[in-house]
Amino acid sequence: MRSRNRISFFTSVIAAVALALAGCSRLPVYSHFLPVSEQGWARGDSLHFVVPVDSAGTYRLRLDLRTTSHYPYTQLALRVSRQSTGSVAQQADTLHFSITDADGNLQGRGISVFQHSAQLPPVTLQRGDTLRLSVVHIMSAQQLPGIADVGITVER
Repeated sequence: MRSRNRISFFTSVIAAVALALAGCSRLPVYSHFLPVSEQGWARGDSLHFVVPVDSAGTYRLRLDLRTTSHYPYTQLALRVSRQSTGSVAQQADTLHFSITDADGNLQGRGISVFQHSAQLPPVTLQRGDTLRLSVVHIMSAQQLPGIADVGITVER
């Protein structure tokens, strides 16, 4: 009978630890991808994301990019502009992605579509704010083929 109680106790402890660890993971409060035209991403075409905020706090932002083997360059430069309803100033960040290495091998995670990620500076928001982000490419080409999707993830 003692060993049965001991097993039950250890099972309960393991379950509690597993639940505690699962509760510590950061779930995104917003995660959304927008597709890019199959003909290519035209210079000047902005992708817009609108993120409503339910509670005040500091939020981490990540930009995710999905490319295919049709992307013709080794690098990609993006400009991400962000503004919240609680702030008058608009902030902009420039992100640089290495799409291939020096030997032309595709970088990123994936098989036929490759995902690349970059952190943006954290932003402090108030309850009821709306965070607006826009993403444009700042490459010299008028059309960029091989960009499948661009996404934003926001975590507390």
